[in-house]
Amino acid sequence: MSSWEDIFRAAVEQSFNAVLITDANFEQGGPHIIFANHAFCRMTGYSQAELLGQSPRMLQGEFTDQKVIAELRHCLKHNLYFHGSTVNYRKEGVPYYVEWSISPVRNHAGEVANYVSVQQNITEHMFAEQEHRLLSQTLNSAADPIVITDNMEHILFANAAFEQMTGYTSEQIIGKTPDSIRSSDQNENFNQQLSEALQQGAPFRCVFSNRRKEGDLIFTEQNNSAVKGDKETVTRRTSVGKDITDLLQREMLLQEIALMDRG
Repeated sequence: MSSWEDIFRAAVEQSFNAVLITDANFEQGGPHIIFANHAFCRMTGYSQAELLGQSPRMLQGEFTDQKVIAELRHCLKHNLYFHGSTVNYRKEGVPYYVEWSISPVRNHAGEVANYVSVQQNITEHMFAEQEHRLLSQTLNSAADPIVITDNMEHILFANAAFEQMTGYTSEQIIGKTPDSIRSSDQNENFNQQLSEALQQGAPFRCVFSNRRKEGDLIFTEQNNSAVKGDKETVTRRTSVGKDITDLLQREMLLQEIALMDRG
């Protein structure tokens, strides 16, 4: 029958997250690594033999945030829990974003004898966030209102031009459907065509009658397009609009003047 020590060691060695254990000796450039599991070796590119006895500082490089490292060392020296993220470097020099937490481990005498660090490579997550920020900045710089919805027509994103046109902030409109700002002036034929386009994932272009937050009627010429996933199912819909309220009002005024002249 396995001992608890054997069970815990096997659990740590087979853990999905990278686990590193060091001593608590700050002399000679310490603390020093006394254990690294297989996930840690995969993440860093180093073998266990190459890591043992070394300082975790071997993973630092040009873009490692030294403010984070200073906070880390402060926590270690004062026996405090640490959580943070920065850039580390694999054996071949490739940088990666790491998020990690470190906990002090005390011996039977109550003294801190080791530090246990649980780490995770968050590079893909960081790149996804950067791409999302870049996309948001690009869409927010557009002059025309842009709205992105999910396959159930719930609004996921509304750019700055949409906020300016409707008077709603992103926080007020996200999670709702475009129906929440649509006026009741649209005819049944419009509603049927829109419904069919949504069901088929087809593009739809038309003049929409909407209302601003204050209740004013606005007319927007919108191009609605579907974004499909791997199985050709609609995952997102994008709507790019143009406020044509002033144009329609001028046309109606000219029509009224023409009718008056005929009279």
